[in-house]
Amino acid sequence: MRTTCCKPNISKTKSLNKAANDAILLYQSAMANYLEVITAQNNLLQNELEAITIKRDKLIALTT
Repeated sequence: MRTTCCKPNISKTKSLNKAANDAILLYQSAMANYLEVITAQNNLLQNELEAITIKRDKLIALTT
């Protein structure tokens, strides 16, 4: 079984979600460019994919 270092980090997800939303707001007010928006969204997506991979690995470990 995995150690605590590999658990999905809820506070990280919340922070990345806020960063993505803030980037959109900044873009809408012309204070950021679109690259900043998609970078923030990409960071959030990568974090979500990591959480899914961890969950999948845990389920596989339970069934084997």
